[in-house]
Amino acid sequence: MINQEQGLTERQINTFISFLLDGTDKAIVALENVFGLDIESSDSDIEIAPAAGSQFLQRLGAKKLYAVTSNMTGDFEGSITLLMRSSDFDYLGTAMKPILNLLFLSDPDSDLASLELEKPDWLQPDVNPTPQDEKYHSQMMDLLAEMGNVLIGMYIKAIYQIFHLTIDHTIPQAKEDPEQKLFSDIRFSPPTDAPNLVIENEFFINENPFKIWCLISPNHQSFQQLLNVTRH
Repeated sequence: MINQEQGLTERQINTFISFLLDGTDKAIVALENVFGLDIESSDSDIEIAPAAGSQFLQRLGAKKLYAVTSNMTGDFEGSITLLMRSSDFDYLGTAMKPILNLLFLSDPDSDLASLELEKPDWLQPDVNPTPQDEKYHSQMMDLLAEMGNVLIGMYIKAIYQIFHLTIDHTIPQAKEDPEQKLFSDIRFSPPTDAPNLVIENEFFINENPFKIWCLISPNHQSFQQLLNVTRH
């Protein structure tokens, strides 16, 4: 369940696994609260490796990504990034359609006919989005930011509970990244050998899977602090 390249002790490995399980349990509850959907987790894995050499992050592919980023300060400094493939983001858009439709019903400018479409135009390839579709997409970006804020808070709480480190974080920013520029900056910004905690979560909604990657990038001193806390 855990890949690592840092020569960790058995206790350190078990501590990181406890952090993974605690964070995953909290993530499921958080996602259910944000989206109002029944969510199950099929698998969660954690990898400790430089971002440029992460096997998990290679599974993101080369297409458009959606990202939520935040900086961490306090006892633990660095950044935390949530990454989602466009296909998973689009699937969530489909799953969220009934809930977002309720939001649109309160808007006097809503086109009720378009709400009855099987799939909004912004999810269709090579189609110019209508103003209604753009509003729908904006609602999904707002939900992505809200989801990121909740999930980042859950992982930070898990760090506090498992490693006893107090962390503050900046307001998460949701971004659409068609060319994976943000991801490239993370992978190849110096020093490229800095350790990262890469968490790959696969969830199911109505038996359909989607994935969210969490990249926790501490500075070198903070990562060593994690190791020191769990060394003995």
